[in-house]
Amino acid sequence: STMGVYAAFTPVEMTGGSIDAAGYAFQTRNTSIEPAEGSTVEISSDKELFYTFSGSDNKVAGGSFDVPGLVKEYTSSADDPSATTITGGTFPISPVDYVPADSAAIAYTAANGSINYVVGANDISKVAQSAAEGDEITVLTGDVDLSIPVDGVTISNEGSGDVTVNGADVNKGDEVVTHIHDAKKTEAKDATCTEDGNIAYWHCADCGKYFSDEALQNQI
Repeated sequence: STMGVYAAFTPVEMTGGSIDAAGYAFQTRNTSIEPAEGSTVEISSDKELFYTFSGSDNKVAGGSFDVPGLVKEYTSSADDPSATTITGGTFPISPVDYVPADSAAIAYTAANGSINYVVGANDISKVAQSAAEGDEITVLTGDVDLSIPVDGVTISNEGSGDVTVNGADVNKGDEVVTHIHDAKKTEAKDATCTEDGNIAYWHCADCGKYFSDEALQNQI
């Protein structure tokens, strides 16, 4: 449609489907976008996602968005301010200004240079699981626990939250590159009069590290 959704007073809920608008996707006061289980939301517009009125309260909890901007105010009032809250979804531009403190957001740069911004633990987890060698993930805000099953993905922490990658901490300002250990076990043996003994340990020849446990969490 050309106009998208217009509802100056009526609340709008979108739990599935798509919108392709030449103008603003939503000219609304109260819109909630949250894909139902098993459903997807896809929104494309030539103008901002939300065109807001005074007192607008719009929420996004998921979906895929192809928009040049997120919010443009039509009317505004200091006595009746508008709010936009984003706790999930994928965007071509940074939504960090609208992400609350208890949510997380990342910038995901594919090896080909394309960038997407991803919000919410579930969406971020899916991106991490599908990451490929040469991709980069920058944590912008919030606590993030990433499980990345391949080598060569660069993760940096530019936020102030707790970030872990495959069980290892990534402190604020730090950067790590994933490495999946191919560790071989050496069995424990007792010392003799002629030979030293050793505990059981696991060694990854690729990176040279030794571990005391099969989960490769305790480096020695």
